[in-house]
Formats: sequence, structure tokens, C-alpha cells
Amino acid sequence: MPAAELEPMMGRVIEPEPGRRVDGRVAILQFGVDHALDFRTRSTVYKTVDPDTVTGRPLGWVIPCTPEQNERWTEAAVACVVELDRAALALHEARRRAAQPPPRKRALAEEMQRDWADAQSRYRSRFQAATDAYSPVIREVGDAIRRQLDVDLRRLHAQRQAEKVEEQRIQAVVEQRLGELADELRWGIKVSHSPGRTLHVVCVGVAPRAVPEDAAPLVEDVDVRTLRESLVERGWADVVFDDSIQEHIRAHFADLPGLSRHTGLWDFWWKLFTEDYKTGRVPTGSSRQTYGSSHTSYTGFHF
Repeated sequence: MPAAELEPMMGRVIEPEPGRRVDGRVAILQFGVDHALDFRTRSTVYKTVDPDTVTGRPLGWVIPCTPEQNERWTEAAVACVVELDRAALALHEARRRAAQPPPRKRALAEEMQRDWADAQSRYRSRFQAATDAYSPVIREVGDAIRRQLDVDLRRLHAQRQAEKVEEQRIQAVVEQRLGELADELRWGIKVSHSPGRTLHVVCVGVAPRAVPEDAAPLVEDVDVRTLRESLVERGWADVVFDDSIQEHIRAHFADLPGLSRHTGLWDFWWKLFTEDYKTGRVPTGSSRQTYGSSHTSYTGFHF
């Protein structure tokens, strides 16, 4: 069909060539052709296009399509649009003639009114006929879209289930490693008095980063629960956990994906004592959010 015939007056343009198939699939775009006499009526037309043109766009569907279907759907869409626009053009011409000043002779004026009424009737008939002729393709494409949506939804459900299982697996790994660290790490407290009294919490075997050289040992080589008891006895106001502890704990989770790789001292302390290691208290007006869910109970992953 000549391209010139696909430049309808109403601005509806459907390319005469079918969309390129990729791996046996095409993208479907939906167009609407409005009824020129009734704004409540619209004809739907589907056009096949290259799947790459609608990737990530919300207005298209990618569905399986045979070469025969691709040709037939395109030919039907072109035929429908061309007929609708030819009918619209004829109506436009009739409307232009009807808008002329009415003749003085009554018979000619009545004839003009009849011509306009006939033009409207012919347009309605042509619009309905074109829509009816195209309706089998609408049903066929619509069924294909619904089938593909069902496949996509099942695939999405399976993907989400797999992601949930993986998140649970990673969460279990984090919990296990935090528990192992709680058993393995040994702790100490050093006190310095310059410029003021500070209790420096350190890990045995981990080189501290910000502890003054003249800091004196106060507590040495204890487990984490004994460490906490010592901090509670002395008060938390002057307590500083050395940065080396955070780095040491995080190194145990660096191989994990996503936010879990940022698991650190906060998570370690909260898992054991359900409190903020910096203050020894539960943060006021806040809760820890479980990674990968909307719950507010804590199961790890904080940074």
C-alpha cells in the first residue's frame, strides 16, 4: 500500500511494514481512533513494532508472534486506519459544505440538510464496518497479550519466591556469622584522660586506630557479655568503640551481596543486647527494619 495513503487527515499514522521480530516476538503498541461524531466511541488498533523500541516503557507488550500473524495483523491495522480516515475525510468535506450559507431556495436548503444527514449516516456505517472487520484481530491480539501477561506474572512470582529464598539464606548466613563472632571475639577497655576521661573499647588482636598510646588497660581479654557488664557499671557517657572494631566485623561480611555486606558493629551489638552500642539504650522513637521486608523487627543488616 503506498505510503501516501497512510497519511490520514486526522493524524493517524500506521507504518505499512510489520515490526521486526526478535526471537519470535514482537512488541504491540495500542492506538485509539476517535469517532468523529461521538466522543464516547473509539476504535482500538494494534501495531507491531521492534521489541527494542518499548523496552522499559509502560505502553507496550512483548508477545510471541509468527511471521504470518505479524503480516496479517499489520495489514488489518493499516486497512482499518485507512478506511477510518477516509471516512473521516469524507465527513469533513461534507461538514465543510454544510457549513456554507444556506441557499435561499427552500428545496436546496433542505437538500443540503439531507446531504449532511446522509454524510453522517455514511460515516457511522463506515466506522462501524471498519471496526467490525478489524475486531477479529483485536480479539486475537488481546488474547495473546493476556496469555503473555499470565506467563509474565507466573515468572515474576517465581522470581520473587526465589529472591525471598535467597534473602532468607543470606539472612541465616549473617545470623550465623554474628553468633560466631560473639563467641570468638575477646574484648578490652583502655582509659585515657586527655583531654577528658575516655573509655576506649578495643578487640584483642585487632590493632586499634584511635587509642592514645598512654591509655591504660582497665579491662582485658573478656567476652562480650562481660564487656557489657563492665560498661554498665562504669556508665556509657565516656565510652568510645574504636573504629578498628567496625572494620574487623564488616570484613566478615564483605563477600555477601546487597546491604548484607555492610553488616557491622551496630548489628552485632543489637543482636546480642537489643540496644545501641554507642549509648547502651534502645534508640528513642526508632526501630530497626529487617532487610528486604517491611517489618520493624531486627534481624541484621545495618550501616
